[in-house]
Amino acid sequence: MDNNNIIPQYDIIKQDYTSYEKILLKEIREKLVDLAISTGENFQVNKHKLLNNIKGFLFERLNENPQNNNITNEYLDKLSQKLLRDIVGYGEIDPLIQDDNLEEIMIIGTNKPVFVYHREYGMMKTNITFDNEQELTDLIDAIARQINRRIDQESPILDGRLIDGSRINATFTSV
Repeated sequence: MDNNNIIPQYDIIKQDYTSYEKILLKEIREKLVDLAISTGENFQVNKHKLLNNIKGFLFERLNENPQNNNITNEYLDKLSQKLLRDIVGYGEIDPLIQDDNLEEIMIIGTNKPVFVYHREYGMMKTNITFDNEQELTDLIDAIARQINRRIDQESPILDGRLIDGSRINATFTSV
């Protein structure tokens, strides 16, 4: 096989959570949704304040269990940052969005790798795949809500700009 035809790989370090950390993430998301609902349309996320609240919540929850005596501040900081990224960021594709060298992120569908277009290396295949339709739908819905749009069978095309000016285009297809 000619090496010129091989698509280069763009690997990111994936966020791995323990089963307990997944439970904590779910609890934090539920608390945030409850807060957003009770606050109404004026709800704004202050990342610095939210990060501090996440740290406080984690400290409290982790210290409930005597087996967690050796929890370090470094662990709390790293876990808080990971959780914040998954709550207010773009989840698994957040590192891609944060990379200024990427011009395009292409999510074709489930069980297919996400592709990116890198300014220097061109088209690249990532080590990210969405294993289920719901995970992908949740990501697209979250992005649509951020720009006050929706995407569904009635409005199957999402075309807009993210807060940072990046363009988003998604198409809803039903099988």
